[in-house]
Amino acid sequence: LGTLVANALFHDEDPIGKQLRIADVPFEIKGELASRGVGPGGASMDNMLLIPVTTLKRYFTGSSSSGVRSIGVSVASADQMSTVKSEITTLLQDRHEIGADETSDFSVADQTQLLSTATSVYTLLTVLLAGVASISLIVGGIGIMNIMLVSVRERTREIGIRKALGAQRG
Repeated sequence: LGTLVANALFHDEDPIGKQLRIADVPFEIKGELASRGVGPGGASMDNMLLIPVTTLKRYFTGSSSSGVRSIGVSVASADQMSTVKSEITTLLQDRHEIGADETSDFSVADQTQLLSTATSVYTLLTVLLAGVASISLIVGGIGIMNIMLVSVRERTREIGIRKALGAQRG
């Protein structure tokens, strides 16, 4: 249990060894996490409860598959990213018994890849918006031009008739 959860449920008592029921499933508390404060994204790291992924799947998601959908890993510095990525890839290839020339049944992505994907989507949307705005300006310009041509044409006839009847320039 995280420290906030342990304090809220057991009020400063030692929670280790006690029972906790989640959706009528009994769990024995094996330990309390050290206080970690606020994590990435502003979420409290002390307000969590950890259970084995196999137990989660069996009782809460209804999935009996043994596969894991995603795993989050953080590194101490950005310099370690490529090393850690290659070590994770090698480890997963060994565990999944995948040879170097075979296609992996997993993918390893880092924040740089996610950021580049988001940037490309943002660029595409910007270009699309600029295209729509350009077309709108062109259509609006053509409309204004037509109105001006019609009004000048109407005034040309009127001025011609007036001049024929002897009207002065003013």
